Amino acid sequence: MMHSHVIIGDNSAEFGKICMEILRQAGFTANTTEKDGNQLLAQIDKEMPDVVIMDAYMKSLDAIGVMKQLNHKCRSNRPACIVTSSFENKFMEGEIMKQGVEYYILKPFDLSALVDRVNDLTGYIENDRADVCTVDSELYQDYYNEISNKQIEAFTAKVLRAMPMTVKLKGYHYVKDAILRVAEDQGLANAVTKELYPSIAKKYNTTAGAVEKAIRTAIELTWDCGNIETLNKLFGNDSSNLCAKPSNAKFIAEIAEYVTMMTQRNACRA
Repeated sequence: MMHSHVIIGDNSAEFGKICMEILRQAGFTANTTEKDGNQLLAQIDKEMPDVVIMDAYMKSLDAIGVMKQLNHKCRSNRPACIVTSSFENKFMEGEIMKQGVEYYILKPFDLSALVDRVNDLTGYIENDRADVCTVDSELYQDYYNEISNKQIEAFTAKVLRAMPMTVKLKGYHYVKDAILRVAEDQGLANAVTKELYPSIAKKYNTTAGAVEKAIRTAIELTWDCGNIETLNKLFGNDSSNLCAKPSNAKFIAEIAEYVTMMTQRNACRA
């Protein structure tokens, strides 16, 4: 079985090597390289990882420069990227986020949370990395012995990636957050504009309008380019009806209901 591969752009004993060991214990293939943007790019070209973890500030080339080169070379299939920083710099964070980085995390942080983020980005859960381009019963069945927020979040990410909705879309994170909130409080499905969008916007330091637009774009791209079999399975449509793209609210509510149903069903089977 192929394990998801992670490169950490830091080989220090204080951070990089600790991250590497924790990720390996979680079942990932993980390597480190020097905290140098050019060397990191060379290692990415050589190893073709699924996820890259790098610091905002590196020798030779910072995270912005690395992201620009990755986007230029392989925007459609570049590795998912997590950028960390020891300094709170809103300008730097904003410039990095403009490059489409999946997560920006301030140090210090709980390293178990880093494993969660890598799990989220790769869909690698409990030593099983599913092929997000195919749909079969195993995609939704062999899951949790108990329901937890972490497991529900991971399962939600799994469902979105099975459509597939790419994590590189800004709206992906808003969609996932919205689904988790509605799964926890179904009343939010009827207050998308007044409550849901503003609460997500507050978390990501943006506007409710920007959240709505990004979610709408992510859904449109998924509907136009997604896996028809998966969309049929999730929305109960036949292929002829898939042209009727659901509204943001309907999309979020349907997936939230599905995630809740499936996690509860699997918990009952344990």
